Amino acid sequence: MDKDRIQDLANQGMEMAHEQADRMQQSGHNVGDTERWASLAGGTLAAIWGMRRGGLLGLAMGAIGGVLIYRGASGHCAMYEQLGRSSASPSDKGLIGDSEIRVTTGITIDRSPDELYSYWRNFEHLPQFMRHIVDVTQFDERRSHWVAEAPFGKTLEWDAEVIEDRTNEKIAWRSMEGSQLQNEGEIRFRPLAEGRGTEVEVDMCYRPPGGKLGTTMARYFNGITKQEIQEDIRRFKQLMEAGEMPTAEPTPAAPPTSGTLRH
Repeated sequence: MDKDRIQDLANQGMEMAHEQADRMQQSGHNVGDTERWASLAGGTLAAIWGMRRGGLLGLAMGAIGGVLIYRGASGHCAMYEQLGRSSASPSDKGLIGDSEIRVTTGITIDRSPDELYSYWRNFEHLPQFMRHIVDVTQFDERRSHWVAEAPFGKTLEWDAEVIEDRTNEKIAWRSMEGSQLQNEGEIRFRPLAEGRGTEVEVDMCYRPPGGKLGTTMARYFNGITKQEIQEDIRRFKQLMEAGEMPTAEPTPAAPPTSGTLRH
């Protein structure tokens, strides 16, 4: 069995685990946080080894890895349920607390607040530097439609609305009710003294679908992470300062400029 076939089976298994986890939310968690992290780590290693090994042994290891990943991500163990056992406790907070991914980051950009505000305010510009955003269609000054990358080669779509707009200072938005990906974001622009540019601060919060499984998949499989958002903001800086996205071979006409990224 070739690696592509094993990868397809692994993806199908993860999709089945996702659907099953949604149904299992009714049963509650019976695996504690420590065991969940151990299951995720062991399952990921087993799945990777299985894909690299190939053959029947690789397929078997991939299947075991999928079971462990599901156990860790969903917090549910069928064997524990049959035995009436549980390692979960009331003090467990879940893998990533309340199924949210929160990101706060900032950078200094050598451009005025009005330039940065005007560019960001047109949300259709965002896919140029935000890698996980595939497309944004702006309906009017308040409403827009977003398409983002998701695990397993799929996409998530949602409508968003601007909830606060202070010209050259702040833009805040959030997804509308019924969206596939509940999220909210805010960007602030603060001019620095003596025309030294603008301090840009970004706050984002994502609530992936599928409960904690969706959150874990976002973290482990092409999800939205703090590092990715920071890289998006770096690309925003490069785009605004150089007037174009950087290439593999930068030209002398667009020398790098200084900037401070805060974690």
